Amino acid sequence: MDEEQHRVTFRHPLTRSAVVEMSTAAQRRVAHCTLAVALAGRPEHRARHLAASVDQPDEDVAALLEHCARQMIQRNDAAGAVAALTRAADLSPAPGERSRRMAAAAQTAARGSWQLTAVAQLLFHAQDADLEPAAALHVAAAAAIAMANGDYDIDTIHRLLVAAIEANAGTYDSSDEGLMAAIDTLSVLCLFGGRPQLWEPFFTTLGRLTPAVPRGLRLQAGAQADPAHIGLPVLAELDAAIAEMRDRSEPEDLLRIPAAAVYADRLAGCRDILRHQIAGGDEGRAPARATMARLMLWPDAFGSGRWDEADRLAADALATCTATGASAYAQICTYDLALLAAARGDTGTTDSLTTQLTQWATPRGSRLGLVFAWHARALAANGEGDFETAYQNAAAISPAGTLAAYEATALWVCLDVVESAVHTNRQQAAQAHVAAMHAHGLPAISPRLAMITYGCAAIAAVADDEAIRLADRALAVPGAERWPFDRARVALACAERLHEGVPARRHIATSKRRWRPSSSSMHTRGRNAPPRPCGSWAYRASRATQRCPGRTMYSPPRSSRSPNSPPPATATSRSGRGCICRTGP
Repeated sequence: MDEEQHRVTFRHPLTRSAVVEMSTAAQRRVAHCTLAVALAGRPEHRARHLAASVDQPDEDVAALLEHCARQMIQRNDAAGAVAALTRAADLSPAPGERSRRMAAAAQTAARGSWQLTAVAQLLFHAQDADLEPAAALHVAAAAAIAMANGDYDIDTIHRLLVAAIEANAGTYDSSDEGLMAAIDTLSVLCLFGGRPQLWEPFFTTLGRLTPAVPRGLRLQAGAQADPAHIGLPVLAELDAAIAEMRDRSEPEDLLRIPAAAVYADRLAGCRDILRHQIAGGDEGRAPARATMARLMLWPDAFGSGRWDEADRLAADALATCTATGASAYAQICTYDLALLAAARGDTGTTDSLTTQLTQWATPRGSRLGLVFAWHARALAANGEGDFETAYQNAAAISPAGTLAAYEATALWVCLDVVESAVHTNRQQAAQAHVAAMHAHGLPAISPRLAMITYGCAAIAAVADDEAIRLADRALAVPGAERWPFDRARVALACAERLHEGVPARRHIATSKRRWRPSSSSMHTRGRNAPPRPCGSWAYRASRATQRCPGRTMYSPPRSSRSPNSPPPATATSRSGRGCICRTGP
């Protein structure tokens, strides 16, 4: 007996188990009831002991367990919430309440803890009786998540979930937990489906919500679903939401707001919140939230040059997705790893990972999976100097001259489209894409997009003087240095463009160092092996510096090239003007 700690301890844990097993069921119930009384100040422990003290349905205990489950969800204990809701369902006297709580347990298992193997059993028990509308929406949302991570077609899952929402939404009350769970799940299906027609019922449903659409959901719908067309008007509110996120946000908004920040290049402001969700969560009890936080941190780590961290984030997220069977989210991890490989010049890994993406996406009708593959292939091909392949892949995401509706990745491939178009004699296509970037206000979204927009305008410009002016403007954008790889790409593309005419050469010879595309900034950042010399951004940058008259541009150190690296490949001309195009490995 430990009188200071008020605990009874046993010399061996088996002794404790033996004492419990020797007792009768009635004695154990009395003990649990006594403990519940003693733990009145600890609601969750009290609820658990009360649940163990009864041997028949009890609505009061069931309601207390359900209340505790909501608190568990808020503190990122999804597995505990599933157990509490399941026990609450067992103790529910009314069949309708039993089904509702079991449906909520299934939905929490699907979304929060990714207990996908248990979802089918929970759903089976949830339908023992006629479902009320809220329970029916929980069931529909859970089933949709389980199916999306299985072998089902995205369009079919989407159609079933939309039908469930229309049949059970009632007054479209935004406080209805089942309805909001279904809407969240519908947004995921729309993202993976990647087609405008899938988004139409989603926005129709949002428009019907009363009294208003929750702020986090509204921001995510605008800035993530279609940032090029409807994202700009919500940026001011998004900035305010990020600033207030630590103190005023609901638990759901701690992921919704960072999701809205991804394509608006505002993840730096969410970095601490996301890291806290990773560090503060128990991976075994709430893997979904920690994994989603990793996936949202990844673009920030990649864009700001923290590639070792990006590697770890993607690898850890992929391990969790594989262990839990969350195959849909595993595609995002694979995409992240493919982009890293493409940026490092590792074309073999890029090809392998993009093949995995297309093999998963094609039979399921997931355009997003194909977009992932096209983006990584375009980036790798541009680094290789294979501009025709780069153009075909980048334009498949969003054709030159347009920023496709509901295609958020179009904002990430603008430079790929314009650069590859210029190098393949598609000058009008390049200029049309620059015009589309200006028309949609990309420079107003973020410094990175401003730099890329002006850089694209520079490389698509016909007149050398205009190209010089725009290139200067691109590389002078305040804050753009936070994206070192993108900035190095813009500098490289502008340098290649400005090597073409005598006025440009004269300008380069007297320019500041910002005109020198450092090959070191293109190199792998981190522990991985250096990229293949002839198939990397670093080697392409070194070739560009060697072409500058008088060697006034930055020349990479000897260590940046393998001693066995072949000499630069023969350059071919674009319209007879000497633009660099790789002609062989």
